Amino acid sequence: MTREPRPPRVQDAAFRSHCGAQRFAFNWGLGKLKANRDQRKAEASYGLELLTRLGRADEARTELELAVRLCGNERERAVLERKLADLG
Repeated sequence: MTREPRPPRVQDAAFRSHCGAQRFAFNWGLGKLKANRDQRKAEASYGLELLTRLGRADEARTELELAVRLCGNERERAVLERKLADLG
C-alpha cells in the first residue's frame, strides 16, 4: 500500500492560505456580477425609456429625481444622476 506524499507543514499552510484567498476573490467577483445584474434589472424597471419615447420626458425627469433622492446605493445614485443629466 502506497501513501501519498504530504507537503511540509509550512507549504501546507501556504496552500491553505492561497485557497482561502482564491475563494475570497471569487466571492468578491461574484458579488460584483450580482450587483451589476441587479442594477440592470432596477434600471429596466424605471420605465424611463418608454416615457421618453412617448414624449413624456417631464414625467421621466420627475421619476428620476425621486429615485435619486430615495437611492441608498452610491453607485446606483451615480447612474441615476447621469441618466438625469442626459434628459437635460
